[in-house]
Amino acid sequence: IGFVGTLAGEGKYVQRKKAIGNLEDHGLIDNLGRVGKNNYSEYLSSYIAMLTDTAITNTNIRSPHAKMFEMMASDTVCLSPDFDHNFIPKDCYVEYKDDCSDVVERAKWILTHPDTCDIIRNNAYKEFLDKHTDKIRIKELYDHMDNLLKGKELEKKWMI
Repeated sequence: IGFVGTLAGEGKYVQRKKAIGNLEDHGLIDNLGRVGKNNYSEYLSSYIAMLTDTAITNTNIRSPHAKMFEMMASDTVCLSPDFDHNFIPKDCYVEYKDDCSDVVERAKWILTHPDTCDIIRNNAYKEFLDKHTDKIRIKELYDHMDNLLKGKELEKKWMI
């Protein structure tokens, strides 16, 4: 299991730090150090799964980490807590509890269920292509701007 992002910052990434600590205690996480932009996609796709989190700070807001979309595009299983909005269907990632109490169990499950993980990976990749590419996001942005210029109400597609 790998992860991307930082662990820096007092009071930030508490969930990520806890999950990584739990996985480190069982030898289930690999931190290869800094990865530059030139080999980032290869780094993501080199792992069976990548850990992500939903709580950047100690707030009650739970949303998918932006890097989750990159993981989905890289044919990598996402190991993530659940989140509040309907961004990504549950059949596109392996869920662990917000308190990280089952992250080790879920990581071991990923490593011992490759056939099911192939299905999850395929679901995630298809979801990414269908709803989360740059082309789709640019169209959504254009539509928002067009609606603003026309005095129309903004569509709240993602419930935010």
